[in-house]
Amino acid sequence: EQINLHSLVLLVGPSGAGKSTVISTLFDEHEVVSSDGIRAELLGDFRIQTNQEDVWNEVHRRVRQKLAFGQRVVVDATNLVPVTVGRSFAAALFTDAYTPTVT
Repeated sequence: EQINLHSLVLLVGPSGAGKSTVISTLFDEHEVVSSDGIRAELLGDFRIQTNQEDVWNEVHRRVRQKLAFGQRVVVDATNLVPVTVGRSFAAALFTDAYTPTVT
């Protein structure tokens, strides 16, 4: 089934489960917001786990920006902690440009 534009997609699972592989198979690179990619940009290495607040603030900023432009957004992250998943949803839901659709 086609995922509409102006949608937020979160894949949830442990590290190494294949989330990134599924994402790279099903979605275009410009649709993906990767916490590891942002971690590498900000800290120089995706394995550095410090500065989590800065990393997730940037993830949320990019999600909001893409949704505001009507894009489909796929968050590539190890979303095991419910608070993290909730923050990712909240980042998208609390924008004027986004109206959630449940399918």
